[in-house]
Amino acid sequence: MKPIICTNHESHRHFDFPDFEKSVRIRFGAIKAYPPVFLEINSVWATLRSADKAVMKKIFIANKVATPELCEFPHKEKLPLVFKTQNHTRGRGMYIINTVCEIANNAMAGYFEKFVESDREFRIHVMGGRVFYADEKFLKDGHVASWIKNKKHGYKNLNRGNVPQNVLIEALKAVTAIGLDFAAVDVGYNTKTKEVYVFETNTAPGLRTRTRAAYRSAFIDFINKKL
Repeated sequence: MKPIICTNHESHRHFDFPDFEKSVRIRFGAIKAYPPVFLEINSVWATLRSADKAVMKKIFIANKVATPELCEFPHKEKLPLVFKTQNHTRGRGMYIINTVCEIANNAMAGYFEKFVESDREFRIHVMGGRVFYADEKFLKDGHVASWIKNKKHGYKNLNRGNVPQNVLIEALKAVTAIGLDFAAVDVGYNTKTKEVYVFETNTAPGLRTRTRAAYRSAFIDFINKKL
């Protein structure tokens, strides 16, 4: 039987999987309860931990994952800060805070973290305790650089290699800490200081032709090892 794919994202629906002897569910960001299967890839609990970014952040800190400093009691000495809503996604619900007044105006469900300088940013794809694909985010011609590096802000992901080793290490630590079988991890890197910052784990990353092919191979390998 073919794996059941639970997702709301169209790019996750077009896998040409072979048949497996036992039932398999792949959970792309879905946080609903489903009937039992023999193998579920990404449990609902791990997916929920990744979706609640405030919980995710605290898990990173507890497990010594390199991540921007959490500011539970923000004040002017910590400025500039970044405010993130609890369920921010795709660049939405994230704001730079430069003044004390802005701190007060953003006292809603979410958290503050120290703004960090990262001139490079990667999306590291992890499954079963190994990195199987890695992209770097590059600014397209004609666009203005942004601290939020995603498609909406003029960036594209390219598989160019040359990923610093500590970026890969921290991405693996992040996925393990949350308890996920797979995730795409957004990681910032400062080339001057060599510092690494894990921003978040993504359980429903958008897939292109090449990344979908890489996921298909990684899923088949993972499933075969588990069945």
